[in-house]
Amino acid sequence: MTKRPPFSFQAVSELLAYDPETGIFRCKVDCGNGVRAGSIAGGVNRGYRLISVLGRRLKAHRLAWLLSYGVLPPSQIDHINCDGRDNRLSNLRLATQTLNNANRRAQARAVHNLPKGVHATDKPNRFRARIKANGRRIDLGRFDTVAEARQAYMAAAIELFGPFAREE
Repeated sequence: MTKRPPFSFQAVSELLAYDPETGIFRCKVDCGNGVRAGSIAGGVNRGYRLISVLGRRLKAHRLAWLLSYGVLPPSQIDHINCDGRDNRLSNLRLATQTLNNANRRAQARAVHNLPKGVHATDKPNRFRARIKANGRRIDLGRFDTVAEARQAYMAAAIELFGPFAREE
């Protein structure tokens, strides 16, 4: 199996134009399959814009980083507002897996309508706060109210994740 050459700023910039203010990519040349120069590049799949470049499909936020800073990002890219289609440069930042997960929105829970990091216990009207960092789940304690458990979660999130902490 032959290894593909790495993407270069020059090769990608000859094919795509990126507007860091809007996050929109446009084709500079006709790309085939009816995609004309000036058209918006790529399509959305699973909440992210994917763009085919040099025989590979890449997430647009990685290409935005390449076209803005001249290199592919060394790690993950986090969308600050959690919208994987919003590729404005001001919405992108480098992140580790842990920090990227910290900025995720709370998952919908079918049984309980509780804030992120708060869980019901087996005792009525008691709540547990938990947080996950670096692959470890940390128990923050048991509380009499949802508000107390939520406060414990947010204090830990801010301490562990700083600006990546998200409460919703």
